Amino acid sequence: MQKILLLLILSFFSVQSFAGSCPDGSEPVRSISDDGTYFVFNCGGSAATSSNTFEMQNTDKYCPSVILPNDVAYGDKYNVCLLDKTAFKEYGLQVVDKKDGHPVRAGSKSMRFELRDGDCNDPPPPAWNDCKNDRERFELSGKEMFNGEEGWYAWSIFIPKDYIDTETGANDLGQFNLEPGQDPDPCCVFMISKKKSGYKLELYIWKSNKWTFKSIALNLSDEEMSGNWSDFIINFKWSKKDDGFIKLWLNNELVYEHSGQTFSKDTEFTYFKFGIYRSALSRYLNHKNFSPEVEACFEKNGASAEVINLTKKGEDSQVLGWGANAISLKIFNQCKHLYKIKVPTQIVYYDEVRVGKSKEEVVGSLPLRINNSKETEPEVNSSTTKTNVVATKEEEKRIPADLELPIFDDVEYKLEGQILKVNIFDPKMKPLTRHMGSLWTKCGSGLIDQLGWLSFVSIDSNSKNQQCHYDYYKSSNDNEAFELFKAVLSGTDSVLDYLQK
Repeated sequence: MQKILLLLILSFFSVQSFAGSCPDGSEPVRSISDDGTYFVFNCGGSAATSSNTFEMQNTDKYCPSVILPNDVAYGDKYNVCLLDKTAFKEYGLQVVDKKDGHPVRAGSKSMRFELRDGDCNDPPPPAWNDCKNDRERFELSGKEMFNGEEGWYAWSIFIPKDYIDTETGANDLGQFNLEPGQDPDPCCVFMISKKKSGYKLELYIWKSNKWTFKSIALNLSDEEMSGNWSDFIINFKWSKKDDGFIKLWLNNELVYEHSGQTFSKDTEFTYFKFGIYRSALSRYLNHKNFSPEVEACFEKNGASAEVINLTKKGEDSQVLGWGANAISLKIFNQCKHLYKIKVPTQIVYYDEVRVGKSKEEVVGSLPLRINNSKETEPEVNSSTTKTNVVATKEEEKRIPADLELPIFDDVEYKLEGQILKVNIFDPKMKPLTRHMGSLWTKCGSGLIDQLGWLSFVSIDSNSKNQQCHYDYYKSSNDNEAFELFKAVLSGTDSVLDYLQK
C-alpha cells in the first residue's frame, strides 16, 4: 500500500507532458527508480543508455533534489524550488548528449534549459508568485552559504544563435540569491544578465551601511556570445565584516573585483541559482504588440503619454515600473486580449558547473576561453573526426619515422611538425583527465594549450615537462591512466624510450 501511495505522489508531482523535447522529436520516457524514490527522465531507451537522464529525489517536498551526472556538475547538490508544483515542466531541464547534436563544453553531456510562454510559478498567497509579479523561470538552486564562508564557483553558458532576447525586461542567467531577500536586503548579491549589447553584471554592494546598486557591462558582444561557450569563475568570501571579497572572471579575464563587506547584518545566507529567469515581461509584450488599437486601449486605461511613448519605442525605463505594481503590467492586463505575439521560447545550455575550495578544483583540466576569440561551437557528429595536418617537406624530415597511432581510431588528434597533439576531452582520454587538478599542481600546464590539445613528441622542447607527467602517472596507483599515457607516448617509440630510460 505504501508503494502505491508513493507512486501516486510521484505522479501528482509531474503530470505535465511535452512534445518534441527529445532530439528525435519524441517525448521523453519517465520511469521510477528501482527503489521507488525518484524519477528518471530519458530519451530513446533506458536510463543507462539515455542521452537525457537525471534523477529527482523527494518529489513530494517543496524543493525536490535534482541529481546531475558529474559530467555536467559536481561539488554541490541542486534543487528545483517551485511552491506551485504544476510549474515544474519536464522540458525545463534536460541532460543532453553531444552525439545528438547538442553543444557540450567538455565531456559528452550538458544541461539544456528551456522556458516557454506561461512558465511561471503560481502558488496561493502568501507565497511568492511569479505569474502575478511579471516573471517566468526554471532554475536550479544550490546549497546555502553562510557568513564567513569562502570558495570558488565555475560554470559555462552556451547561447544558441536563434536565442531571442526580451530586451526591455531582464534575462538573468545565474545569480547569488540573498536570504531573507527583503528590506533591508535586496534579492541578490549579483546577477548575470543577458543583453543584446553583451553580458551585464548587476549587483548590490554594501557600503556606508546601505546597499548600492551597480550595473556593469562585461567585455563580450552579442556576436561573441551567440553560438559560443562563455566561462564564468567567481571567487568569494561572504562576510559581515570588511574581510569579504568577490572576484569574477569571464573567459579567463578578471572583469570585476570588490573588497569589503558582502553581507548586511540582517543577511542569513546566500545560494547560487542558475537556469533561465526573466522578468518585466509585460514591457516586452506591450512593445511587440503595439498598434493603434493597443495604443487606444492604453489611453483608455490611464497610461500617460510618456508611458505610451516609451512602450512604442521599446525603451528600458524605470518609469514603466517593475513587479506586481508596475504600470506596464497594469496596462498589459487591461489590453492583453488584443495581443497576438507571445513571449518567445528561450533555450540556454549550461555545462561544467563546479564548486570547490580552489581555482584548480573548479577549473580542473578545462581549457578556458579567451575574450574576443571568434571560435564557435563545432558541428557535433556521432563520431569524432580526426584532424589531418599536411606537413611541409621540411617538417616531414622532423616527424619520427616510427610514429604510429595504435589507440587513435576514434580520437581526435593532429600532427604539427614533429608534435603529436591529442584532444584530452575525448572519452577515451578520461583516465588522464581525472588527474588534471593534481597533475597541474605538480607539473604545471605546459603540455596543454588553451583549446585542450595535449602535446607530445618534441624531446627538445618539453622533455622535462613530459618526464614530470610520466613520473606522476607511474606513481599514481592508477594503472589504467599510466598505461594510457604510455600508449599515447608510443606514438613515437623514441620518446617513450627516452622517458623510460
